[in-house]
Amino acid sequence: MRVIGFNFTRLSTERFKEFINSSKNINISFKNINKEEVELLKNLDSIKISFEYTLTHTESENQTNEEKKPQTEKQLELNKENKTQDLAKITIEGNIVLALPEVDSKEILKQWKKQEISPNFQVPLYNLIFKKCTPALVYLADSINLPSPVPIQKIQPKQD
Repeated sequence: MRVIGFNFTRLSTERFKEFINSSKNINISFKNINKEEVELLKNLDSIKISFEYTLTHTESENQTNEEKKPQTEKQLELNKENKTQDLAKITIEGNIVLALPEVDSKEILKQWKKQEISPNFQVPLYNLIFKKCTPALVYLADSINLPSPVPIQKIQPKQD
């Protein structure tokens, strides 16, 4: 399996309310997998995989009352139903084009008809998506004043 193409089709950032310490939820989903025609490939097939990578910051129900603003009874009822509330969301959508042997491509497309992907194929795709999306995710988070999704190294002055 060789990656012959990777591109972003949509970058989206949303901040719903004042940001406070939150929990992060990362989700990667595959939207579609189909055969792609690439004329340069002679003995290999190619497939195109559409994906969505989402990072959501949520307010958890166990925050202290000091951190929360006063709420009406109706708001309290809604919060009981929805234990968490989204504070911010970053979404990256894109496509990956892979070159692979015909046998592998047929097997992947056959599995996708059942909306399944084998772990042997899925794990390398996740790693590729993390590698390509993390720099964009850091930039997008910074652009709406969210903490970096990955630790950033800091230089400290030398202590005497």
